[in-house]
Amino acid sequence: MTTRSQQSPGRRASLSICAVAHLTELSVDTIRAWEKRYGAVRPARAAGGKRLFSPDDVARLVLLKAAVNSGEAISRIAALSDAQLQVFLRNESRFGNTDDTAIEHLLRRVRAMDARGLAHDLCAVALARGAIEFADDVIAPLMNEITIGARDSDDSAAQHLLLCESLRFVAATLFGKYEQPSASAVMLFATLPGEKHSIPPLLAALVASEFGYQGIFVGTEISPHQIVQLAHAFPACGVGIYAATEDPETARMIAAIASSLPTTRLFVGGAGARHVKGVQPTETLRQFVAALARCAAVEKRACVAARA
Repeated sequence: MTTRSQQSPGRRASLSICAVAHLTELSVDTIRAWEKRYGAVRPARAAGGKRLFSPDDVARLVLLKAAVNSGEAISRIAALSDAQLQVFLRNESRFGNTDDTAIEHLLRRVRAMDARGLAHDLCAVALARGAIEFADDVIAPLMNEITIGARDSDDSAAQHLLLCESLRFVAATLFGKYEQPSASAVMLFATLPGEKHSIPPLLAALVASEFGYQGIFVGTEISPHQIVQLAHAFPACGVGIYAATEDPETARMIAAIASSLPTTRLFVGGAGARHVKGVQPTETLRQFVAALARCAAVEKRACVAARA
């Protein structure tokens, strides 16, 4: 089933205060106090006065909570912009000012199988970084550390699954941070049948959103026919496929997508595209995200030039 930014409501205010309290691990009373006393957030109001929060509001509350946890008083930071809070967190928060510190902290959460703590800390780490930096310098090495340090294959699989699900849980908030209000061109991301790994295409969709596209993570195990249909329906200027499995059937499916979408830019990550004619694979998450960023930047400049 197709989901817009992992079923994100985008920038629409549609989250109740109870839902926001669950996402941010702040109490309802604290959220109300930060709003009323300090103007830290300004939720919309529905008929009857019910507060409605957007993913941007959630992202801001997570930033504020991390800053308060580092020792700052809410009264001193409530008026800071999100960008100012991000700079503050990079230098002052409990995650430290290096990516290595953040990775070590997240790895402890993973090894303890602390799903709730991992989701919260992933959100805080991501909000203090750009999408490419988060994907390339935090998640990619974190995945590598999980693989290297796991006791056995079952332990590794369980830890990777926890990371996948935690990222999916906070995806709505992250899309709310990275999406551009003026985005119009769509990029779709998915995996093929048999490939359940959602992290690379999800992170790639976040990167595309930061570059000014509507990055949409369709899901895992999507058939070539469905991918082509969705690409036509939106319509999409780019399609990203992550295919870790190298076999003839994977190559056939990628070739079928490329043939059916001759004017759509195709990004392929993983070993599955090694032998597909006309497709340049990017075998690692780091390469996949970096290639996407380069192509997106070039295409965006071309679109601007065409409008000039």
